[in-house]
Amino acid sequence: MIWVTSMTNKVQEEFGPIYDYINFMNRADLTNSPFVTRERIDRNFKKYGEALNTLLVYPDILADILTPRNSSFSLFFEQRMVLRSMVRTRQGFFTFTRSFSTSFLAFLSRYLVCMFIPNHKTFVTAGTKQQAAMIAREKVVDDLWVRFPFLANEMRKFRTAGKLKNPWTDSGDSVQFNFPNGSKFDVVGGTIRGGRRTSGIFEEVIGQDQDYINEVVIPLLNTIRTNRRGQINPYEPQGVKIFITTAGYQNTYAYDKLVETLCYSLIDPKNYIVMGGSYKILLMHGRLLEETMREILSSPS
Repeated sequence: MIWVTSMTNKVQEEFGPIYDYINFMNRADLTNSPFVTRERIDRNFKKYGEALNTLLVYPDILADILTPRNSSFSLFFEQRMVLRSMVRTRQGFFTFTRSFSTSFLAFLSRYLVCMFIPNHKTFVTAGTKQQAAMIAREKVVDDLWVRFPFLANEMRKFRTAGKLKNPWTDSGDSVQFNFPNGSKFDVVGGTIRGGRRTSGIFEEVIGQDQDYINEVVIPLLNTIRTNRRGQINPYEPQGVKIFITTAGYQNTYAYDKLVETLCYSLIDPKNYIVMGGSYKILLMHGRLLEETMREILSSPS
């Protein structure tokens, strides 16, 4: 059973496809199999597609649905806005204090996109490949799969070219997650040759090398994802870049990228966005002690 809080008539009208999806999944399927049958999906294929499209642009609602009944986890308002922006825009720059969980939101957004969109290739890059692998391992295996156990079900062995393929690999300095629909989420670092990706997370961009990012990593995104018929979805953001950092300094590559994204957002606000927040957000939501912040602000060091 999928659990969700009661919806008002206004919410039901606005998120009708999601409401239909919840009813669809909650209705008992009188078969011997505990899974949703192919025949049942075929009968509801159009509504099923509408629900998936809606959940893709409202990933926070999907997170609500996936949260176990006995869990106290819940996204607060600002996190929901950041998560939605990450899946809807072509380039976003997000500057938030620690404990806002910006990295968690970025990984959740890419993981869900890989689930919903076939053959989507995404990556995470950080100061070093080992650091990026550590972050990926921590955010996906130790966080996403713990908070949302259903997401781990995507990592099951599947056949490709007649061979059984492992869903995810971990070689210490490299982590790769393979999805049954052909999507891939991996780590980028060091020498890269001939790779192509459709989106990427630039973790703690304040500490990354400008030449490496501009000349090696960003060119990976110079490609277009097409569907199985070779067609381009005009509503799908292509070459998505998610820049994440805590506070930094002017006259840095990260600052230049922030200004660039801000200028783009004025010209094309549907595809570019800049968001940021201070410690006050964390205080408001009980994620940070007021005494701790008072000590930091008053410290002479």
